[in-house]
Amino acid sequence: MKYKFIWDTEGIRIRFHGLIGTKDVLAAKAEFHGDPRFESQKYSIWDFSHCTPGLINPAQFNSIVAYHIGASFTLQSHKLALVSKSIIVRKLLQKFVSESRATGSPWEFAIFKAEEEALEWGKN
Repeated sequence: MKYKFIWDTEGIRIRFHGLIGTKDVLAAKAEFHGDPRFESQKYSIWDFSHCTPGLINPAQFNSIVAYHIGASFTLQSHKLALVSKSIIVRKLLQKFVSESRATGSPWEFAIFKAEEEALEWGKN
């Protein structure tokens, strides 16, 4: 696996590492959203600081957004923090946030450069 889960009392941190692609993000989403703890989580932090993204085509990107929209119907109130220092990755994350909002996701979103900032935001 190219990700690691760290469960907190009210949330989860998901840290990616190495070269990742759509299948890695979707696998992490499926594992998190399929876990019985998912519905009680106040926040999730998706940390892409220690990975290199592979090529993602528009259809693959849309599948990530679609998976997110399905999860947001299950859990109406949630804070989703995305973390990366890379300008390229941050642009992709911003596109994900924009697409998710445009399709009606009720979740709160924020993008950070450090996991510590994201954790503070998620807990408040």
